Amino acid sequence: MLAIIVSALALVGLIALAGVWLTARRSRAMRRFAADNGFSYMGDTWVLGDCGFHLFRKGNRRRWSNVMSGAWNGTTLVYADYQFTENQGRSAQTYVFSAVVTDLGCTMPEVEVTSRSMLGELADQIDAGGLRFDSEEFDQRFVVSSDDEPFAKELVDGDMRQVLMGTPPELHVHFGPTRMVVWGHRRPPATIGALLDAAAALDHRVPVVVRHERGVAHAVAHTG
Repeated sequence: MLAIIVSALALVGLIALAGVWLTARRSRAMRRFAADNGFSYMGDTWVLGDCGFHLFRKGNRRRWSNVMSGAWNGTTLVYADYQFTENQGRSAQTYVFSAVVTDLGCTMPEVEVTSRSMLGELADQIDAGGLRFDSEEFDQRFVVSSDDEPFAKELVDGDMRQVLMGTPPELHVHFGPTRMVVWGHRRPPATIGALLDAAAALDHRVPVVVRHERGVAHAVAHTG
């Protein structure tokens, strides 16, 4: 019996050490990515709060890590590894994501664009029906939801839909009220660039008329 207990404790210790090693290895890779691309690496320092974004308020033990900020394809943005934990009785589940935040420069109604492949995890938050557009291919891949449907149709116009169709799979986008958050399952450091490409392209495609009509209705936060 004692041997079993000792073996179990040793296994737990090895798992913990492996976790520490993997975390350190990822941090080193993310530091290199930041340095190679002229980003400021801030580690665990997160100053943007919850950005009015539901995922950043979920669960407990919320943590932002490998935070970095800089310009990517002409867009100033902030990247972070984000995680939170949800407790269910005696068990706990930790969820990990890669997230990119940009400042929209205006205040707008919130609009969610979710890959249908992620709906299993988000079914309790998002109307699986969503809005319908004039593209069956787009409707089959994404669910768009908002309390302001006319605005959502204006925001997710033909150009925006084209950009969304070219983004990596399992991508989720939250527009508003003042920022855009692009996120998905945590990505390997070697593929972070693709997520930043998507965020910059989406930020660029927010229709000019939307930004013009909404105006700069808030003090734009410095995210550089």
